[in-house]
Amino acid sequence: MLIAAALFLAAAQGELPEAKDTFTARQEDLVLLAAKLGSLHRLSQVCPSYGDVAVFRDRMREVVQGERPIRATREAMIEAFNQQYTATSERHFACGSDAQASFRNAAVDTLAITERLAKGMGEPDPR
Repeated sequence: MLIAAALFLAAAQGELPEAKDTFTARQEDLVLLAAKLGSLHRLSQVCPSYGDVAVFRDRMREVVQGERPIRATREAMIEAFNQQYTATSERHFACGSDAQASFRNAAVDTLAITERLAKGMGEPDPR
């Protein structure tokens, strides 16, 4: 969170041109992450054998609380989560092979996004 705030301030003051790009990319990744979590939340309801059906909704709350994104990003995250939940609800009614494949794909995408976000916070490259 402190890094994101520092990047935001540097970008706003025009001190670091790359800071604006880094900040913008991070905000976009947070919104993408929220969308994936919305899809995973619905798919975990469709396929309850995946475990706790509330885990992805809870993770979304934790991301928002931990990141403390700017208002526009927070609102975009909530909208993306809800839209993807709805879209996934309209597509998957039962836990079939298509829903299972969607779950796997969303989980892989979510991992890639979280690795990018972690790397941006000073974590080593996971490769």
